[in-house]
Amino acid sequence: MGLREQNAARTRRHIAAAAMREFGDRGYDATTMEDVARGADIGLSTLYRYFPTKEQLATAYLGDPGLMGEELRARPVDEPTEVALGQVLLGFIDQVTSTPEEGRIFGGVMEESSRVRARLLEWLGDAHVALSDALTDREGLPAGDVGAAAEAWVAILVLQQATLGSDVDDPTRARDEVVAVMRDLSTRTLRTPRAE
Repeated sequence: MGLREQNAARTRRHIAAAAMREFGDRGYDATTMEDVARGADIGLSTLYRYFPTKEQLATAYLGDPGLMGEELRARPVDEPTEVALGQVLLGFIDQVTSTPEEGRIFGGVMEESSRVRARLLEWLGDAHVALSDALTDREGLPAGDVGAAAEAWVAILVLQQATLGSDVDDPTRARDEVVAVMRDLSTRTLRTPRAE
């Protein structure tokens, strides 16, 4: 990552942290983009350049949805893909639970706003695409491979079942829940739809 990209990522994290503080103090609905810009000590136009909508600002707590795909690409090539994917999910959980207070605020925002819940679904969809592309690259499969897409959706399901949208604010518990969901799924034979 070049210097410009590093600076942009740092600015995004700074703005996201300021937004969580404002949401925690005022509530999501009562917080304006002007409040967030003031709290981050940046201009309103800068805020909109990084986050065009308040809903995108709310989900910024989760980070860039493409990061899990990048992390999967960075895993050792000799590591079994399912293990690499599990490590990526655990890395994501470690990242989002590294600031428990922000996690608590994010959970409150999710409860308060149906628009943020809808944006979360978009974020998960974007994360799915990134993971699916990374899986096809890792396995040497053609773009759009349905098996890789299904595996990526299972990874997203693990996150949904374990933590997202819940009140988990204890990092150890969050990690344990992700591990428990992965273990549960690994013992099952997953059925796929079939036409007869």
